[in-house]
Amino acid sequence: APSEAVGRNCRFLQGEATDPDRVAELRAGIDAAEPVSVELRNYRTDGTEFWNRVTVAPVRDDDGAVTNFVGFQEDVTERKRYERELELADHLLETVPVGLLRTSPDDGAGFDYANPALASLLGAESVEQLQEHDVAEFYVDPAERSALLDDLDSEGAVERETTMETLDGERREVLLTARLTEDGTGGKQIH
Repeated sequence: APSEAVGRNCRFLQGEATDPDRVAELRAGIDAAEPVSVELRNYRTDGTEFWNRVTVAPVRDDDGAVTNFVGFQEDVTERKRYERELELADHLLETVPVGLLRTSPDDGAGFDYANPALASLLGAESVEQLQEHDVAEFYVDPAERSALLDDLDSEGAVERETTMETLDGERREVLLTARLTEDGTGGKQIH
């Protein structure tokens, strides 16, 4: 209720998982009479956690002297949850032991995205080295890529075995699972 908050320092929102370094950063900004914004794990009256972006800025008079401070608080819990989910998804993509890629169905298409497992599978020392090549270069039989693209156009998703050639010339039998999607701008991508 407003009566629980009005006139109180917002420290009452802090709890055991509130980062003291972020609180110190907020305090330092206030002490220096400079605008400061930090994100803190805070607590509601019932004890539930929420992420709070606290922004405090000095209010100055005509002579430049600080007369007050104005503060804003914004609940950023949902954004923080999405950030954690994205970090987890990124971690999974980078560490899964299966080669993953995103490319265009166009001729001469490169790797828009490739994970480290794909770089290893195709004999590249790094994802960056792999991205210097076109996807089609790794097909032993170029007709197989054309057939895959035709099937993706008609079916939307395809699973098939094919032979790929690594950068050092080794041939590997692989199981390809591919899906054709739209990228939001009308373009198509293969995942």
